[in-house]
Amino acid sequence: MLDLLKQVNTLRGSMTLEELQELVIKKISKQEIDNEFKDNSTKEIIKQLENKTVQELQSIYYDLQIMNRHSVSTYTESIESLSLEIFKTYSNQNSLLDLGSGTGHMLWRANKEGHFKYLRGEEINHNVAEISEQLLSQSETNIEIKKIDSTLNFGSNDKFECIYSDALFLNADNKRLKQIEDSASNSYLKTRSKFSEWIFTNRILNNLEDKGVGTIVVRN
Repeated sequence: MLDLLKQVNTLRGSMTLEELQELVIKKISKQEIDNEFKDNSTKEIIKQLENKTVQELQSIYYDLQIMNRHSVSTYTESIESLSLEIFKTYSNQNSLLDLGSGTGHMLWRANKEGHFKYLRGEEINHNVAEISEQLLSQSETNIEIKKIDSTLNFGSNDKFECIYSDALFLNADNKRLKQIEDSASNSYLKTRSKFSEWIFTNRILNNLEDKGVGTIVVRN
């Protein structure tokens, strides 16, 4: 990985991080590399990617995502690590739902580090959801990505042993909150708090098994 990152540094100005991430996705999903990527400046990187396993390619993609300041999808590894440790300690790791799963980093880690039999992500951004589908398509565990607004999916009756949420939701004005409460019907627990994370807390309660474990990230 270090050699690859050194090579990436030599491409500054001729290839963006997004283009390199696109290369990685194409390698994972076994797509043909476009001719535009076959100039002399990228041949060495393509050669290095040829020798990587799927898991190594996935790791490279997420490392590049951290480097990309303009990425629309972010994650916090320390928070994910804490949640995974909680799930390992207090559950049998049968199933995991990630609300606002982004490009699927938590699902990837759960697949790599846990023993889950089924993993599902919900992501409102269709482009980001499609990226996660391609990234995780070769994973051993059954991973499903739903292109859906998690805040309005209270109609889902599927139960999960573990639920994780690190979703950023910044538009929870009174009108939006009322819309969400109405869509949830009687299953929504109201509070005076205006924290948008309360919406995802309700989703966790809605879809968690009776003895399940849920974790949610609440920011200051």
